[in-house]
Amino acid sequence: MTNTPLVSFNSFHLRSSPPPSSDIFNSNINIIPFILHQQDLYLVSVKSSIDLKSDRLTQLLLAKPNHVLIKISSLSTNFRDRGDLELRIRNNEISNYFIGSDFVGTVLLVGSSVDNLKLSDRVIPSHCFPGNGLVSVTASTGLLMVDSRLLVSIDSSISDPIAASFSVPYQTASSLIRRSGVLSSCTHALVTAPNSATSLAIIQLLISYKVPFTVLARSELSLQQRSSLRVDNFVLANPLSESFNSQLSIGLSGLNISHVFDNFPDVYAPSLVPHVGYGCCYMFAGLLDQGVYFQDPTPSNVLFSQIIHSFMMKNIQFVGNCLGSHSDLLSALQLLSSNKISPTVDSIFSFHEIDCFITRSFSSGRSGKSVLLLNAL
Repeated sequence: MTNTPLVSFNSFHLRSSPPPSSDIFNSNINIIPFILHQQDLYLVSVKSSIDLKSDRLTQLLLAKPNHVLIKISSLSTNFRDRGDLELRIRNNEISNYFIGSDFVGTVLLVGSSVDNLKLSDRVIPSHCFPGNGLVSVTASTGLLMVDSRLLVSIDSSISDPIAASFSVPYQTASSLIRRSGVLSSCTHALVTAPNSATSLAIIQLLISYKVPFTVLARSELSLQQRSSLRVDNFVLANPLSESFNSQLSIGLSGLNISHVFDNFPDVYAPSLVPHVGYGCCYMFAGLLDQGVYFQDPTPSNVLFSQIIHSFMMKNIQFVGNCLGSHSDLLSALQLLSSNKISPTVDSIFSFHEIDCFITRSFSSGRSGKSVLLLNAL
């Protein structure tokens, strides 16, 4: 245990109903009405403390000897957070909605069977699938009791904003790269949606591995990332434009595309098929339309059978990917430690700017992750 048994920490959550009066008159609790994509909510931020020598914590660690207690210093959200938040808001039995699936924290307590972590270690989650999936979607609680085997210790040289926005995008991107076979055989790769944190991670990895690729951007805003991304090969084509297909024909002409990394195949796949090579490996790690009411559904008139038929006629391998392995995360961390990748952080917010953090996190205009310094050191 630490030398100081009493630990202070910040936390926050969302509510769809007004908080109880006991919270309203508590000076340690701040409550503001909050609207997220036309959904009326309440944002509740709390300053708390906990005794690390309490009987409750002692009993918890006895019951879970492989676990550690960590204090979250910074966090970020991912695309999956929106869907998870929707499910909980629609569940009338749940009143407090904590968020945050990527984070960095410090170990405060260690269970008796833990052998991979020690007190004061800085840790990030390892979101493995197949496996346990997301380690947590409630990092905004400020404290988490987590199985130590689902965490990775990181070097002190990695900043909080980078650490708190690393795991999901880079673990997923590392898995996509590995499973695609792009490192052993590739004529040219195509990456869509450069505002996506995972796409940005893929771009960083392809650069580090010296794989030739082009980025498909939908707007001039995306093109502003050229200098920071160190990418020269951009094609501008907006899927909402009537000239989308002609823009693709001009921009992708002459490229022998053997690999596609597309996080939103429900937007791009039907139109990209004519422009990729036979036997192309088409990797994807999500959909734009995941059924959450924090966004509009994807407009599409293409039937699923038509997409499958077009893929079949070109022998395209359509490979889905969910998160990655523990080794995928370690591989990405090794590249980070050797300065071969430089993750993109869109924006950083303090504990007093939680409303701005949430709005920016779920905004379609952001590029990369938004990070909240929940308990900044």
